[in-house]
Amino acid sequence: SWKQDPNPNIMTDRLTRYYVAEETFDEEEVEMYRTLEITLRRLLLQPLLLQTYLVNGAAVRYFVDELKINDHFDALRSYLCMSDGMFGDSLSKGIFKMIDSGMDLMSSPAKLNAVLHEAMECSKINNRLSLESVGNQVSGDVLNCMVLRYDVDWPSNIIITDSSLYKYNEIFKFLLKLKHGCFMLDKIWFLLGSVDIKGGSPQMRRLQVCRYEVSQCLHAVQIYMTHQLHNISWHELQAELRGASSVSQLQQAHETYLNNALERLLLGESTRAPHEIILKIFKHVTLFVRLLESAKFTTDVHGKVTHPHFEKIIQRHDDFTKQAVFILKVAESSNNSGYKPYIDEFMLRLDFNHYYHSSNTIVKRRSMQV
Repeated sequence: SWKQDPNPNIMTDRLTRYYVAEETFDEEEVEMYRTLEITLRRLLLQPLLLQTYLVNGAAVRYFVDELKINDHFDALRSYLCMSDGMFGDSLSKGIFKMIDSGMDLMSSPAKLNAVLHEAMECSKINNRLSLESVGNQVSGDVLNCMVLRYDVDWPSNIIITDSSLYKYNEIFKFLLKLKHGCFMLDKIWFLLGSVDIKGGSPQMRRLQVCRYEVSQCLHAVQIYMTHQLHNISWHELQAELRGASSVSQLQQAHETYLNNALERLLLGESTRAPHEIILKIFKHVTLFVRLLESAKFTTDVHGKVTHPHFEKIIQRHDDFTKQAVFILKVAESSNNSGYKPYIDEFMLRLDFNHYYHSSNTIVKRRSMQV
């Protein structure tokens, strides 16, 4: 390395290669060349290293102090990673209401941005954001087409590249799906709460228990995601930025932050299996709502409130329980192949008191069925 003291054998090795046919050579000449090389290094290298250090320091100060690059990071964290709760709730609920109304998001860019502007009123965001629905909207996967664009000027886009903005949108879409699951659970609570059960209803109590268990699961996932994304990953980024001494180190710190965030949110290649299971859990919640909405509650001959699709709803809940147990097994297997502290936290929050580890979990739930 140029920063290390020169190896005294370098010149000897070179002369040996040049005069490989000769068995002996003048040691004074070797010493002269060795001394000359060391002198040239000291004369040329040290000023170059100093100039490089000063230029790198000036470039870092320009990005940090003049361009306010950390303000961009904070804005991306607040809006695409939804650390701004008021903005995230307003934007997500506006999108979900459009979906519930049957509106085609692809053909409604003006209404999408009206939802965005309404959410922006809840925050101090500038005009760097725009909301679009792109790609083919596969049935039941409309949220995967949502893109929240963030405009980055030059030269800030040297650090915040198109590749990093794509990763931010992967995080945004996943958090949007998580919020949609919670939104649907609120809808279940409203549907169940609007039913008059003066005569009592074992089925209603069972449905409330199902809703509560799914709600606790998604709530645990949401807390885990928030902690890993907005606390741990963010604090690591800030520590790296404070120690950055060049623009390339700023860029590397940002890329590392995003890659770590994707892994911790189970969006990386090594955590693809548990991510797919979480998406299936979201689908179970949606099916729960659809089954409740597809028929009205009735009263049987004994005056008890019942639902025509009660058996199907319980089956969906049993499927959810199997997925919850399976995701823990997958996470544990992933952790056994290479220890990851965030997987430990995920398992602890999801399976608090080893709730899902019981071998007769589904049997116990079936015993509550009418």
